[in-house]
Amino acid sequence: VQEASSMLLDHVVRSLYSSGSVEPVQTVLDACAAPGGKTTLLASALPGSFIVANEVIRSRVPVLVENVTKWGTGNIAVTSVEVNKFAALPGFFDLIVADAPCSGEGLFRKQPDARSEWSPENAHHCSLRQRRILMDVWPSLRPGGYLIYSTCTYNPAENEQNLRWLLDEAGAEIVNITMPEHWGISTVENGGTIGYACYPHRVRGEGFFIAVVRKNVSETDSAAGKSAAIKQTPFRSGTPYKTAPYKSAPYETVPKETAAKLNDWFTGGGHQFIRYGKMIHHIGADHLPRLHVLHGAMPVRYAGIETAEAIRDELKPAHAAALCPFLNVDNFQVMDLTRDEALTSLRSEPLPAPPSGGKGWVLVRYNGLGLGWLKHAGNRMNNYYPRNWRIRMRD
Repeated sequence: VQEASSMLLDHVVRSLYSSGSVEPVQTVLDACAAPGGKTTLLASALPGSFIVANEVIRSRVPVLVENVTKWGTGNIAVTSVEVNKFAALPGFFDLIVADAPCSGEGLFRKQPDARSEWSPENAHHCSLRQRRILMDVWPSLRPGGYLIYSTCTYNPAENEQNLRWLLDEAGAEIVNITMPEHWGISTVENGGTIGYACYPHRVRGEGFFIAVVRKNVSETDSAAGKSAAIKQTPFRSGTPYKTAPYKSAPYETVPKETAAKLNDWFTGGGHQFIRYGKMIHHIGADHLPRLHVLHGAMPVRYAGIETAEAIRDELKPAHAAALCPFLNVDNFQVMDLTRDEALTSLRSEPLPAPPSGGKGWVLVRYNGLGLGWLKHAGNRMNNYYPRNWRIRMRD
């Protein structure tokens, strides 16, 4: 569950793109993504976009992948690289979100221990790190694209002063966002910059700061034309993309017969299936070219929807497929659970076999939402819920 103030990002994104006066967002970078609250929010607010969720701290990647998987939208790829690696993709992103690590002043009420970690030296260090992040991702933003910058602090050195620095150093333009008055959001104007702050005594949430800048359309990016991974050809509708030679992508296309079977697993159209080792992933046809280019620039930790494991002639459904909102439930045996049964399933414990139904894979649901897979083995139902995700607490 995302902190309430951080959800202001949804309003900002919809304000930027709901008018129809700008081109649709096709490719998005969440530069500091873990644990994934903003990534999943972006996936819902911009359902047709391809979202790259990057988390540089390796130990935080598993929870990011878990939350992306549970969201089930399938339009997300997860990476774990230093953000300067994205300079190899000049003009690739229409929108970048940088929820930068900060001194955490906005969390003092919620997390009193955060006070003991604060110091002027730490705040200064955070400011320098934030500037480095902003400048590292800037080349990968297309001219005319937006960068949304946010922190959970009130410190001007980390907020308004960093915005002023970005305007001066990169030629960025500040963007105004209209905030409903009754929300209690404070407009912060300083040095020709405009940002929006959530203060705990004014909103029902913790401290948060957010601002938007736009990359000047006339700007010639210094990195353009220098990348070995991709030439400066933003992915626009109807515009062919070009990639320079690079090592082969670490995935394979699946045989037509397998793809035909998997197509029946999902509703709608535009399905593509790629194989990483034994695991087959679903990726939207519109997103596959972008994923291909991303693979050419950096390792990808997770992409699309992990759909099935190919074991000889059998397709063993992956847990992520059960969570997909466009899974074709008519193609599977379905077992709707009570609340107590659902909790048993989420603890990765076995469930009693129903009196009817054939052997094989069974999709279990609660209130119409997929929870995972059971395998009907005759006298019992084996639970395939991931054990590292299981609920350990009991009522």
